[in-house]
Amino acid sequence: MNDKLEIYLDYICPFCYRTYQALRSMMPKFKGLQINWYPCESHPRPDGYGSHSDLCVQGFFLCRDSGGNLEAYNDLMYQAVFADRINIENIDELAAYAAGIIDPEKFKEAVASGKYRAELQANNYRAWDELGLDAVPSFRFADKELYAIPGVGVSAEQLERFLTANF
Repeated sequence: MNDKLEIYLDYICPFCYRTYQALRSMMPKFKGLQINWYPCESHPRPDGYGSHSDLCVQGFFLCRDSGGNLEAYNDLMYQAVFADRINIENIDELAAYAAGIIDPEKFKEAVASGKYRAELQANNYRAWDELGLDAVPSFRFADKELYAIPGVGVSAEQLERFLTANF
């Protein structure tokens, strides 16, 4: 049994952004909650829908492997997309933007080498094929699930009830 909350999210998803903000505000209430983050793409390449978040996800893996602060990285990626509206498909721009959290040169090197491409694909596969998610953000804790509804997401109230009942 997994005693960590699994979170499936995409940095370009407005529903994920809204729910992520709600989760961050709830964290003091759920002290000790451990999280396994599964950033994935709502629309993996070559899908032509909107921006692609694959570079952001690969940066997440580098941050994790470098011992970086994952919540700070997530905060920054959502800020990049929804507040500052940087071009997250431009590795130079994204690497410079994330410089306070991860080394820009290591970020560019990791992306160029494809170091995290397989892990990105594995998260996409897990979310969409293994679990059969219809949308993100979606959550799992032990054997309980709270899956997003396409075009609706998960409300803060639903998430809080889910965490209260299962943590």
